[in-house]
Amino acid sequence: MACWGEDSDGQIGDGAAFANRQVTDVIGGHRFSAIATANRATCGVRSGDGAVFCWGDNAHWQLGQGPSSTSLASADTPLQVVTLAGAQAIAAGFYHFCAVLSDGRVACWGEGSSGELGDGRRTSANTPVFVSGISDAVDVSAGRTHTCVLHRDSTVSCFGTQANGELGDGAATGRRSTPYRLPFLIGVVELELGDGHSCARTRAGEIYCWGLNGAGQLGDGTTSDAQSPRLSRLGTGRATDLCAGRDVTCALRDTGVWCVGTNLHGSLGASTTPVLERLPVRVFGLTDAVHIACGMGLICALRATGSVDCWGHGAMGDGNFAAHPSVGPVGVLP
Repeated sequence: MACWGEDSDGQIGDGAAFANRQVTDVIGGHRFSAIATANRATCGVRSGDGAVFCWGDNAHWQLGQGPSSTSLASADTPLQVVTLAGAQAIAAGFYHFCAVLSDGRVACWGEGSSGELGDGRRTSANTPVFVSGISDAVDVSAGRTHTCVLHRDSTVSCFGTQANGELGDGAATGRRSTPYRLPFLIGVVELELGDGHSCARTRAGEIYCWGLNGAGQLGDGTTSDAQSPRLSRLGTGRATDLCAGRDVTCALRDTGVWCVGTNLHGSLGASTTPVLERLPVRVFGLTDAVHIACGMGLICALRATGSVDCWGHGAMGDGNFAAHPSVGPVGVLP
């Protein structure tokens, strides 16, 4: 596994903390089947046994190292999360992580003051705690202060704190420390949470989003927030993948990659104007993407050739140490 970018807290995992890093191998030789990156922390699920390893910032107990590690500020190499095995999927919020286990339960750890750990409390956890009442999860996604779970029956539950309707329960604000199942959202196959908004892709290839929409990131052509799922017009064609970042949402469709929302520093992959785009923009020159991922200001795509291209603002992994903007896709150096 290789990482690049901001490394002030050791979140690259190469044994040394630097301001920025080129593409660098993570220490330990582990093979990971899934990874998730939060604000200055990274976690991965080890192939084979589903053990979870985390590294980077531990100010909010994101590394899951137990009571004896509460004074641990950070780690620049992977540390195994205590009392956790059999993970199949993992998700990163701003200061918390959640993992789906092989028995369908969901375990979360880290910052919990907003109810984002889903265990019925509003306290942080230095070891994984189980989300209340869930034993049929197949996937999980996390935002800044909220978390959503995809159930085996293709329905969705959310919990945490909302300021703009991101829990999808019909209210603009409020807090839920246990899961709330969205009543009218069915047939979901993928969940992606941004900073303050939530999106779901259905089996039919449609996308529904809810929550904060000040930058048009819900893709419905407006900038009005949504307190329940709203059909997104995020490009044309059938959606096969989805990602949500800070005030931006992108969809991989059979017609290409489409993005909507904030376009600061070229986050939409076509130009730097306008700054906000309520209508979807197709990313320039990207026709063979098979997977997409959204970060804070950077968006990346895995091509069919196995290469990776990124655009937006951040450390591109293109040989330039400093974070910088890129209007169109730039190849990450191996």
